[in-house]
Amino acid sequence: MRLSIKLSEDAIVVVKGRAGRKIRIEDSRRYHLPKGSLINDVIIHEEAFKAVLKEIGRQYPFYVNRVYLTFGSNRILTKIMSVPKMTHKQMLYVVERELETYLVEEKEMVYDYSMILGEVEGSQGRLILGAAIEREKINRYRDIFQECGLTLVSINTGLNALIQLVDHLPGLSKESYILAVLDGRNMQTSLYIKGVYRHTGRSRFLYERGTKELVREAVKDIGVINSFAKSLEKETLVSRVYVCGVLDEEREVLFHLLKEEMGMEGKLLEKDSQFHVRKGVSYRLADFAYATGSLFGK
Repeated sequence: MRLSIKLSEDAIVVVKGRAGRKIRIEDSRRYHLPKGSLINDVIIHEEAFKAVLKEIGRQYPFYVNRVYLTFGSNRILTKIMSVPKMTHKQMLYVVERELETYLVEEKEMVYDYSMILGEVEGSQGRLILGAAIEREKINRYRDIFQECGLTLVSINTGLNALIQLVDHLPGLSKESYILAVLDGRNMQTSLYIKGVYRHTGRSRFLYERGTKELVREAVKDIGVINSFAKSLEKETLVSRVYVCGVLDEEREVLFHLLKEEMGMEGKLLEKDSQFHVRKGVSYRLADFAYATGSLFGK
C-alpha cells in the first residue's frame, strides 16, 4: 500500500492504494491550499504548505515513512529516447549524456529513466523516458516533508505517472487519442498513437479556471497536438480527447467546443473493472490521475 501525493497549484492531492493486476483505492482526498501557495511546484507560502503536510501526516500515521511524491510541472527535464538493449548502468549513462545537453547552466542533477516499450517495432531497441532534476530541489522537498513528519521514498514525474496509468487501462491499448490534464491553470497534453506515447505539450493559461476564455485556450492547445499527430503519421486519425482534472465547471463547454470546432469527442478518463474502490470513498479517476499513476512502478 502506498501514500501517493501530487502537488497541484491549488491543492495537495492524496491517494492511498496499491496497484498490480488489480488497482485498489483505499482513500483519496484533495487538501486545498490558499491561492498562490504553489506555482510550477515552487513553494511560495511555506507555512500554508507545511500545515497541509502536517494534516496529511495526522490523517495517515501508518504511511508517513513511505510517501511517493509526484511533480506535474516542467521542473523535471524529460525526453523520450530510443536506445538499444543495455544494462541499467549503461542506460543511466546514456540518459545523462543526452539530457545534460539541454542544461543552460551547470548544476548537480539526478538522472533516472522508466521503460515505455521493451521492444521497438522493427528494431532491437527500447523506448524509454529519461528524466533529470536538480539535486538541490530534491533535497529541498525532502527536508520540508521531513520537517512535517513525512519521509519521501520516491519522486516521480507527472508524465511518467500518466504513462504508467494508461498502460494499465486495456481499453486504450490500441487507440490513438489525446490525454489532456488540467491542473490549476496548467495543462499537460499528451499524444498516444495506437496506444504508444509519442509527444507531450505543456501550457500555462492566462485566464482563471471556470472561465470560458480558459476553455478556449485549452481547445486551441489541444488543436496544436492534433495537428502534430497528423504531421507525424498521415493515416493516423485522432478523434478522441480524454480529459483529467477537476472539471465540474468547464466540462460541458470544453466538450462542446471540441466537437463544434475540431470534430473531436471529449470524454473524462474513467476507471474500468480492474479498479476496486473502498466503499464510502469519493474517487473519480479523472480527478486523481497523477496520484493514481504513481501507484505503479518501483
